[in-house]
Amino acid sequence: FGVLAAGLRRRAACEASGLDPFDGRLHAAILHSRRPVRFEDLFDAEALARRRGPESVPALGEALLEALERTVGEGARARLFAALAGLPRAPAPRSSSGRARRWSELLGALGIERADLEERFFALIEDDVPEDPRAALALPRLDVLVRMQASPAGWRVVVVPDQEVPAGWDVECRLRGRGIPSGSARRLGAQPDGSYAFFVLARNFLFPPEVQVGLRCFAERPLLQFVWEDWQAPRGAP
Repeated sequence: FGVLAAGLRRRAACEASGLDPFDGRLHAAILHSRRPVRFEDLFDAEALARRRGPESVPALGEALLEALERTVGEGARARLFAALAGLPRAPAPRSSSGRARRWSELLGALGIERADLEERFFALIEDDVPEDPRAALALPRLDVLVRMQASPAGWRVVVVPDQEVPAGWDVECRLRGRGIPSGSARRLGAQPDGSYAFFVLARNFLFPPEVQVGLRCFAERPLLQFVWEDWQAPRGAP
């Protein structure tokens, strides 16, 4: 229940700080609009973080918690904790079928159907959040090219937004390669032609790297800091 646990932590932090969780739900809605989230994706926090970025887990988790509370009704949080405490202790399942079975046990303990929870979750991120006036935010999609550069030897990552990047946002990227795990996010420099670029030495990546690009918000919106595209295989490299 890693995604749900992240959602509980996010909600507790919001309640403790007085922060409105809406921006986190907006983040979840943006992720879903760019590439649809399957309900099964919420059963595997580690896979979700690898594909969509670690920031996606609490965003989608808090949206899932909100949908669950709407489905269960009064006293939902207390009933959730009681249901979790009452489940048989067992190692975290490694297979998708095992994770789905574990979720079925939890929903059965709560007395709700998966179809009802699924319907409320997607209604939240497809209808309720996008229709809120606070969701009026035009963010570009980002296209990526990876080009070999001879001097110095390396790879030039070029990112082209399909519209202007809003004020208060930067373009960032993460790289990974054969046997090289994902590193920390790096800010890309704006170019005169409206693209964004970053250079990495060939000694660090002998082969064209995979790239994940995203937008980072520097405004006072702590729950909407990173909006990542999916990882992309090299394109445009010779």
